[in-house]
Amino acid sequence: MSELSLLPLNASDLERHAAHALTQIQRVPIPLRQLWNNTAPRWAKSLPAV
Repeated sequence: MSELSLLPLNASDLERHAAHALTQIQRVPIPLRQLWNNTAPRWAKSLPAV
């Protein structure tokens, strides 16, 4: 793992591995048009937006 990081020099291996995993999550495609369903039940549309 030689990528740039904002972690301090004394970061633990766990912190370094977690940071690396979080940078890789950006590569996961999220097909919003397939996930959103306009025919969802009414209660689903009443949830507050995040």
